[in-house]
Order: sequence, then structure tokens, then C-alpha cells
Amino acid sequence: AKDKYGWRVAVVDFDVHHGNGTEQVMRYGLLKDENGIMLCSVHQYSRDAFPGTGGRQNTERNAEDGGAPWIINVPISYTMPKKCRDSEEMDSGIWRKKVVENILPHLQVFKPDLVIMSAGFDGHKDDPVGELKLDENDFNWITKALVSSKAIGATVPHVVSVLEGGYGIDEGSNFSLSRAACAHVQALTELKNQGASSMQLDWDQEKEDANFQRCKSRIRKRITDL
Repeated sequence: AKDKYGWRVAVVDFDVHHGNGTEQVMRYGLLKDENGIMLCSVHQYSRDAFPGTGGRQNTERNAEDGGAPWIINVPISYTMPKKCRDSEEMDSGIWRKKVVENILPHLQVFKPDLVIMSAGFDGHKDDPVGELKLDENDFNWITKALVSSKAIGATVPHVVSVLEGGYGIDEGSNFSLSRAACAHVQALTELKNQGASSMQLDWDQEKEDANFQRCKSRIRKRITDL
């Protein structure tokens, strides 16, 4: 996109884990000398949170847009034990505040032509992996905030969403992945249809549950056959 069209490209990663792979490519790999590229990662950050990288010391704000890419790390830090899921700093209000204060202003300055969302839903409160206390409304909110003219001062003309983490795929996690992903896609649909009546996604929970059970049965059969 950058080479062919000259677009300014921003990657925004809201998976519960730090976007360390993307950062490595930008900091040390093929993109290390490129300008017009930005990475923003908002993630859980603690001693027992994989991969344990992405602290504020790893943030580079390249305000003049020369040389290395912009790298904006927004760690959600906490010091309480992992079992304490009620830590105040894990609250979605704090997560949203961090996004508003530390990501949206940089997008306003950067003015991307393309936003690539590394859309991870393992920060959902019902997900078995992460410790953030987010819900579907938070994922709907950040989707709109990252590309809407109201939030960043200009409408982003091109958007790509790539699924990352999300492990709530059964009744024990209340199917958090499907609910969060649905909220995300619905936000994208509403943004696409701004100015017209918002489309509602056709979501048949019984049908999706049946599809999941069929997939699970096939996986079990393959494992048995090994």
C-alpha cells in the first residue's frame, strides 16, 4: 500500500498481548528505515503477561516523520496477582482513557490513509487468557474511534481488520470471541454506511453454536484417528 499508492499506514494492535512481532519488523526488520508507517499497541503489561515486552520505554514518537517508523506502546500495567481479576487498572474505563490519551492524538497528527487493525479479542472479561475486563461495547467503541472523523479529526479512507487473539469459544467463556468479533464487525459496517441507516448484522446464535459443535466433533474425530 505504501509503495504502490504512497499511503501513510497505521497498524493499531488491541490484542491483549503486545504486538511484539510487528514492532520487531518496524524497529529492526524490513521497515526500519521507512517513514509514513506507525504502530500503536495497547496491551496488558506485567511480569506474568506474555510476551513481557512493550513498556513505555519502547515508545518512539517520531513527530517530524523522518527516519524510523512511529512506535507507540500503551501498556496497561498492574501489580496485583493474576488471580485478582478485579484490579482497578484492568477496568475498561481506564483502557479507553489510555487509548484516548495515548493513541488517538498520534493518529490525528499522523493522518493515516490506511489503518490496519490487529483485532484481538482476548481482552474480553470472559476470555480465559487475558486479565483485562473489556466487553463487546469496548471493541465496538475502539473500532469506531480508530477511523472516525470525530475521534481523529479525519475519516480514514481505507481500513483492514485482521483477527488476532480470542479464546472464548465455548459455553464456559460465554462465547466471548463470537460476541466481541460481532461487535467489531458491526462497528465497521456502521462506519461504512455512515449517513445512511445503520445496518444490523444478521447473527443467528443457534446456527453459530451448531457450526461450532460440528467443527469440534470433526476435530475430535481426527484426533481419535491419529
